[in-house]
Amino acid sequence: MPKGIYNIKNRGKWNVGKHHSEETKEKMSKSHLGKTLSPEHISKIVKNLIPGLRKGVKLSKETRIKMSQSAKGRRLSKLTCKKISEATKKESNPNWKGGISTESQLIRGSIEYKLWKGSVFIRDNFTCRKCKTENKGLIAHHLFNFAEYPELRFAIDNGITLCINCHHKFHTIYGRKNNNKQQMQEFLFK
Repeated sequence: MPKGIYNIKNRGKWNVGKHHSEETKEKMSKSHLGKTLSPEHISKIVKNLIPGLRKGVKLSKETRIKMSQSAKGRRLSKLTCKKISEATKKESNPNWKGGISTESQLIRGSIEYKLWKGSVFIRDNFTCRKCKTENKGLIAHHLFNFAEYPELRFAIDNGITLCINCHHKFHTIYGRKNNNKQQMQEFLFK
């Protein structure tokens, strides 16, 4: 293709595939020093960069899919991740309801509880103590109730590994309150 004729695919983009020298980059950097754009100018630029922000423009399903595909795998910088995190914490988050989590929810989400649960699983070799199921839907069950014995919540010897089915069977037979080790012994050896 002769020089001067534009490639139809890259209309007007004469510098596609070309790189600036370090000297040129430095000159360009210096030429922008001290210059600022007005807020109106910035908003116009942003609206033109993001098609969905332009008034009256509706994106086709195909375009939305393409935009979604192009964003997949894109990594955000640590700074951007931190800003997003800060912007969506507590009162800033539209789903925030004023800190209404119960004490139980807060404790069960804590690091101490997760460490206790992991320790119980490791001790029991990630296996249900009743039916010997491995690695599937395991629950760290408190022998003495979580609610009634707060001092034993993180005691490893107060926990036992059960699968979901066995855990449900235990509570069907013995209820959810006043549980103890004797009930668990009966349950395990029936």
